[in-house]
Amino acid sequence: MNPSETQGSSRRQFLLAGSAAVAGAMLLGADFTNPPGGLATLASAKGPRIPVAYIEGSEGATSVADVLVAGARAVPAASLRGKASLSGKPAVVTVHGFAAQAHATSSPFASVLVDALIQSPVRRSDTLPFYAFTFRSGGSVTSSTSRLRLAAGRGERVGLRVTTAGARAHTAHVVFGSTRSGHVGTVRPGVYLLGLQDGMFARTVTLPAAGDAAWSALPSVVVVVEAEAAS
Repeated sequence: MNPSETQGSSRRQFLLAGSAAVAGAMLLGADFTNPPGGLATLASAKGPRIPVAYIEGSEGATSVADVLVAGARAVPAASLRGKASLSGKPAVVTVHGFAAQAHATSSPFASVLVDALIQSPVRRSDTLPFYAFTFRSGGSVTSSTSRLRLAAGRGERVGLRVTTAGARAHTAHVVFGSTRSGHVGTVRPGVYLLGLQDGMFARTVTLPAAGDAAWSALPSVVVVVEAEAAS
């Protein structure tokens, strides 16, 4: 690794700690009155989208291991309907890291970076990055579990950006919200998989059992959405 890569890695780790503190302190909603906000702009921006799947029957689960029963299916998140959404309710989004250990030990990627993007409360047109998950080849994983609280809100709630490096660098994004539209996925309780390769999860997939070698064909990062428990 050359000095510039080392500096970049160190800077990201520093920002990771700082952004975690910021995300923990901020109770951000999406109820802004003047369009467009940073998340709305991101949702309509051109560029690759992250392939996202939702595991059927996963509401209430806290990890992917909770739902990997025989025949578990992942459906395209775009097919979800809004009836189970968390519109107007606080939520907790947890990025758990890779769906299978094989994605770290025999990864085709030199690095995988997952950033959560939340609406800036200071500059409406901006988003704030929360460095949720970092992987670098050789098995180096930073922040394998990161939690982000979303205050009650409607509209766009949180964005996710995935950057992978290997034979080529690739960046894609997706925005989740409490109202369904053509470019905003529905935030609902359950387990999501962020695909790390274009074309994944275009149709329903029957998931392998935990530890199955077939996971090598489904490189993905786990994101769990939960309704915030009443205090």
